[in-house]
Amino acid sequence: MFDESADVTSRESGRVVCLAFVIALIALAAISGTASAHQWQDTVEKDQYRLGINSNPERPVAGVETTFVAAIGPTETVSDGHSGDLTDQPVTVDIVGPDGSHTHMTTQIPADDPHFTFAHTFLTNGTYELTVTTMADGEPTSFTTTREVQLLPTTASGGEVTALRAEVASLRQSLRTTQLLAGIAAFLTVTSTGVSVFFHLRGLR
Repeated sequence: MFDESADVTSRESGRVVCLAFVIALIALAAISGTASAHQWQDTVEKDQYRLGINSNPERPVAGVETTFVAAIGPTETVSDGHSGDLTDQPVTVDIVGPDGSHTHMTTQIPADDPHFTFAHTFLTNGTYELTVTTMADGEPTSFTTTREVQLLPTTASGGEVTALRAEVASLRQSLRTTQLLAGIAAFLTVTSTGVSVFFHLRGLR
């Protein structure tokens, strides 16, 4: 005898699987788009190597901690197809302020990831010089870039406040995108588990 309820349940489970598959494709497309859109805010070349560096916020604010993410790799593709990015290396960072103040810090490039991070709180506004130094081909290699540090909104001019508000809005949008992707990933995990349990229980009948 044909079990209509079982057929309906089967169709519903099929829809769940299809929905999970579609959501997975959307999540993968979003992640892929985010990765392909990634670009360094600044790049500095020295000899055969290039430093790529980003700061968050992109326009640092005096008195607010700024986080930097960077990576160092060759200016040309390595012949064996590997990226050639430097890993498992100590890094020193020297920051010189507009008043001549000097901050020295150290960090480490991980063994399994070419990206390294460091953070700094700029005390005053103005142009700061950042020099990143590490070993490349057995020789110390330095890369120098700058960051223009802005005043806090309470003391900034009208134009600077507008620019800071725009950047805050951009950061909030990035955060919402990150939270959305995390939510999709969690949903996929729960959905996949539910579908697996459903088919397991059907198999036990």
